[in-house]
Amino acid sequence: MPKQIEQIIARMKKAIALNHTLHKVSIESIPEALDSLVTDEAEDCFMYTPFKETLQNISLITENERKTIRSKAITVIQKYMKSIKELRKFITSTYMRHTRKGYGVNSWSNGSEFYKECLKYRLTMSVSPEEVHQTGLREVSRISTEMKKIFSKLGLHGTIEESFRALKRDPKYFLKTGEEMIKRYEDIIYKEIDPKLPTFFRDLPDIPVIIEPSDYDGPFGRYVSSIADGSGVGTFILNTFHPDQSPVFNFMAIAMHETNPGHHLQISISKTTALPRLRSNILTTLLYQIPTTFPKWTAFIEGWGLYSEYLGEEMGLYKTDVDMLGRYSLEILRACRLVVDTGLHYFNWTREEAIEYLTNYTASGESEISFEVNRYMTIPGQACAYKIGELKFKELRNKSATELGEHFDIKEFHSVVLRQGPMSFTTLETVVDQWIESTKRHLLNTSIKVTPELIMYIFQILFLYIIIKS
Repeated sequence: MPKQIEQIIARMKKAIALNHTLHKVSIESIPEALDSLVTDEAEDCFMYTPFKETLQNISLITENERKTIRSKAITVIQKYMKSIKELRKFITSTYMRHTRKGYGVNSWSNGSEFYKECLKYRLTMSVSPEEVHQTGLREVSRISTEMKKIFSKLGLHGTIEESFRALKRDPKYFLKTGEEMIKRYEDIIYKEIDPKLPTFFRDLPDIPVIIEPSDYDGPFGRYVSSIADGSGVGTFILNTFHPDQSPVFNFMAIAMHETNPGHHLQISISKTTALPRLRSNILTTLLYQIPTTFPKWTAFIEGWGLYSEYLGEEMGLYKTDVDMLGRYSLEILRACRLVVDTGLHYFNWTREEAIEYLTNYTASGESEISFEVNRYMTIPGQACAYKIGELKFKELRNKSATELGEHFDIKEFHSVVLRQGPMSFTTLETVVDQWIESTKRHLLNTSIKVTPELIMYIFQILFLYIIIKS
């Protein structure tokens, strides 16, 4: 760790020299986070925990050996905490004074070109910032129109934010405990979603997904996989700290995104397919390396998650108008991201403009919106992957359905796009095109069966033709 932190500081110095630093919103919370890693005594540091009871309970180790091990641990942890303090000091005394003044990376030298490369990396296809921005504007307009229709039916005629605020004042849309939240998600996944899957997917892997409460107050939920070669489980880790702030009308879309048919099913299928290890195990890469490192296929993975939310409509899982509002509230946030991310990093938007746009079109509160905008400023292009990815899956599906007509099989289409694991959309489009052509050839070959009766019939026709001609 001390060596790694030394390298981090060296890289930050290089960023200062190049005038390619982060904005202050991306870094100002780091000193406090670093403080939580440092204690007055090494024995009180979280890294010393295994050297207490765990070490004491290993009977094969003598007491003298334990003393030696603990002494070495204390020395190492002291060096670790010293390096953390050095990093904190560098950030507060030096780096913070050089954070970029511009909100987007286009304020760097050659920053607009860098942003284009970030988009290409995240979206895994060539799409210009202008195209992404316009796509976002169209999607926001479409979704907000649908939302206003439902609000009108419910007698709500204010802005999107005001209408959602009115809904959230109704206690029937909230649960009282974290345990109730987990039970509701279990019912949604196991009793509502899973029975519908066989209609849309074939060869469903027998890999369970479980729900566990988060041990810290962070994102509303996240998916973690321990699946290896068809064994293990998937875990939906749910933030249960604020049941009074988690409306149940969001639960269905969230469950479909994170579990089935979203991340859990997508990962389960790819893990049970004979793929090379490099393909089946996506490398975890550091954000600062983008776009010059192995891809993470963000558009495929998160695009599939958002496409899965859409499938809930076809599955009939959004049973009420309020359920549909929950779906739209999550979808419109992803559409807004296309507008705001490109706005900040390419069109010279201010942070205030970004916050105002999200306030006008989403159901998110002030703190959520502030967090979202800070995220976009920190990780250029990443937030665009969700909606662009979903739209690409829909485009490939529509193309397949048009080309194959009545022979289009939704279950086979889903197998084609999932069984080879995450990939770039340029590659996936080739895969889908090859499937379309092979399906057409198969249909042509099976439509004309050469039988003895057919041969005899052709021979008779030829014989009659010869007689007539003669």
